[in-house]
Amino acid sequence: MTKLRPLSVSIKSIKGARLLAVLIVPFLFSQIFQPAGEGRNLKRISGANTSAFARQQSTNCPTCKPPSTDHYLNFAYFTEAEDMTSMLTLNNNKNEATDVKITIFNSKGEPFRLAPISLASQQVSRFSMRELTKDARGDFKSGNIQVFYHGPAMGVTGQVSITSIKDRLSFESSPTEAMMFASTTLDGIVWVPDEKTKASVALTNTASSPITVTASSGRSSQGRQKALTLGPRETQVLELREFVEVRKDEGAAALVILTHSGAAGDLITTGFALNDKTGFACSVNFVDRSRTKSNRLAGAHLRFGPAHPEEGFPSGTTFQSTLVIANAGSLPTEVKIAVDYTVNTVARRVELTPITLAAQEIKQIDLAQEVLRRGVVGFVDNAGVDIYYTGAAGSVLGRLTSIDTTGDFSFEVPIKDPLAGMNRVGGSYPWRLDQGYNTVLHLKNTIDKEVSAIVQVRYKGGTYNPKLIKLAPYQTVALDIRRMKDEQQKDIRGGVMPKDATSGQVVWYEQTVGSLIGRAEVINVGIGVAGSFSCPTGCPCPPNHSSTYMSPSSLTSVVNDVGSPFLPMEMRQSCDGVPFGPYDMSFQSTWSSTNTNVATTQGAVVTCVGIGSAGIQANYPYTYFYYDFSLEYCFELSNSDTAQGTLQVVDFTLTFSQNDIYPTGTGGSSTSTVTVQTNPATQGLSVNLSLNEIIGSGGHVNHSGTRPVGTLSATQGTTGSGGAFQATYTSSIFGGAVTIFASVATTNVNKSEIMRVGVPSLSSLGAGNYYTLTGALPQHPVNHYGTNMAITNLPLIASDYRAAYPTAANLPYNDISLINGGKFEIPGNWSATADHQEHRMGRNCDINYGSGQAIATVEQQATFESILVFRNSSNYLKHVTAPLHYHTRFDQ
Repeated sequence: MTKLRPLSVSIKSIKGARLLAVLIVPFLFSQIFQPAGEGRNLKRISGANTSAFARQQSTNCPTCKPPSTDHYLNFAYFTEAEDMTSMLTLNNNKNEATDVKITIFNSKGEPFRLAPISLASQQVSRFSMRELTKDARGDFKSGNIQVFYHGPAMGVTGQVSITSIKDRLSFESSPTEAMMFASTTLDGIVWVPDEKTKASVALTNTASSPITVTASSGRSSQGRQKALTLGPRETQVLELREFVEVRKDEGAAALVILTHSGAAGDLITTGFALNDKTGFACSVNFVDRSRTKSNRLAGAHLRFGPAHPEEGFPSGTTFQSTLVIANAGSLPTEVKIAVDYTVNTVARRVELTPITLAAQEIKQIDLAQEVLRRGVVGFVDNAGVDIYYTGAAGSVLGRLTSIDTTGDFSFEVPIKDPLAGMNRVGGSYPWRLDQGYNTVLHLKNTIDKEVSAIVQVRYKGGTYNPKLIKLAPYQTVALDIRRMKDEQQKDIRGGVMPKDATSGQVVWYEQTVGSLIGRAEVINVGIGVAGSFSCPTGCPCPPNHSSTYMSPSSLTSVVNDVGSPFLPMEMRQSCDGVPFGPYDMSFQSTWSSTNTNVATTQGAVVTCVGIGSAGIQANYPYTYFYYDFSLEYCFELSNSDTAQGTLQVVDFTLTFSQNDIYPTGTGGSSTSTVTVQTNPATQGLSVNLSLNEIIGSGGHVNHSGTRPVGTLSATQGTTGSGGAFQATYTSSIFGGAVTIFASVATTNVNKSEIMRVGVPSLSSLGAGNYYTLTGALPQHPVNHYGTNMAITNLPLIASDYRAAYPTAANLPYNDISLINGGKFEIPGNWSATADHQEHRMGRNCDINYGSGQAIATVEQQATFESILVFRNSSNYLKHVTAPLHYHTRFDQ
């Protein structure tokens, strides 16, 4: 049993392979963190004053940087008792190094002051409390912490993680400032899933004088009450279990109210509920309801049904999600609940039956069962909850815990007013990927229209900048930082996350004020530890529009090109001068051309219609944000900007020095100069050339493999000073036509010309009286093309032979050449070394002889050979191996 000494409460260890939920942000990281004042909603300036106001504020407050003042962050609890260890995490949101002064108070309120510590700009720093207190005199095994810094509100945030690795136990203590409180009453929902779960709250007095604290319960616990006194900076742990009426094997909840005698903000709390048998752990958050702004609540990322396989839980893990709703007001209220969920990137939503709560009444709803009844089964990518209630803002409280059926894995889901909290327009959270941890950012849209979010992942030495994150109405989305790093996809600035990055900050901002909530869940399934962060950023408004440019700023295209080559890009800047972007604004731009004789636009699609120059313009609306510190409003002002790119349109021609060339190896010229000429002559334009066969040309049909089409001396290059680019085309050994394509300026416009590759003046040997044409194959259906000499003499040879042997059969005339000459390979597979090496130029014909042929006897062969000599084929070949045939060779 692990005891939190010297306090009077004990926390038992949790055995086995259990994942413990971390207490989630009761103050700084929840809805009580909001500016002073009545419950006002964020407003938009409209009407005739908008433009004047925007002009004034663009000069007076270009980035709405908050003023720098002294800030004291107070953490209600830490402990280093026995197996428990505490880690202080400080998150520097400032764009500069920041000095902090840390004072550690033990449970009696005795201080131990450390030397100032410098926090690196926009980085996360972690400090072991055991190391920080090693030189302290006295008992500093538990107590509370104060962190001082000078700067803007939320310039530094953080929390204390209290962990037992041995017992797989973890919870957290979150910081507060006095300005977060407007009253001396804190309300909280205490929920336990069974009778063996213990609930406690650490109470800390931040004042310099004693205060009296009274804890009481609503009607569900029959009005129980307990009082205690806290000395200056003293911390005590109060048992809450007695306020909750629990039946065996049933969950129970109670509304607990804490009141104190001090000033607003003097009392801060860290609550927790634990069961060392099942491994259950959850937070007990107490909030100042007077800080609430609306009668809405929302939570990002709840689990229900089977665990998603990608999260790494044991096979068969199934979650339920218990939502507890309490009416802390004095009048009845109607509550409406909706659950959004996403499956395969498609957002869906189910609405539950409305419930009515009497004053001080509390109810439990199993959201997993509710969505199952409505047909939601199987894995979901992400889910969130929206809650609406009637009556005064802050009269309804909610708490939500996702817990698996064994109680081993539990996760607290912060339920917050989406409009409440200082700097609630964004979040800045620590992330880590070391030692088996992973971090996932969850963002939830709480309104009924599509919105977008800016996200930036920071690590030592750089940032990773995803494109704008789109969220459907009410959708909850997840950004897995480990996956983001492992996929190595380029961001909008062309960079990737370093493979060795293991920690940093993840920052987000909404783009529609009042639309989003977010949190980062840090989880290590292997050691059973999870944490959630939802601390705000250092800016009270989203990053503002800072500049616009067109990408590219200019380009050259060609007539008839059609496409969307331009992207209007917007840069934004946060109040602390950090740049965000560039973001593609094409989707909301209105496009135009300054010269429609050169280019026209239809949406983002540009069509080049003529030679000349045109400006391509994209005008888009944007929202300018302005924070009024006196009214504590983030105003939204409508404005627009225009990005313009210059488009130069040229035309070009493709010509050859000669369109007819010989196949390589046939004796004639086998090269031609290819010229691409721009008009007007333009130097430095990229040119691409390519070749393509004309199927079936040259007498080659149904061949296997790829036809050799020749070569180009260069397939890429740029136009010279005269606006031209040239390359030499060399034919292949095969005859047939080839198409040469040319494109200029990397456009989609191709121009083409046909290069005819073949031996000129070949004619077909038609049918004759004394010879028969043979040897046609599917690959070479026409195989009797020859020169004038061959075509003239072959019929005469057959006639002469018939005259010598009147009863002889027709001579079998086999292959001569193909229609365009060139290599004539027997296999039909584009072989360069196959038979028929000489059947290239139409001067050769194969004529079979021997037994069973027209030329059979020795006498007939002698006669035939004399005829060949007489008919201009004196250089014939006589093949004496099978197949027996004469290979004629005409002189030309």
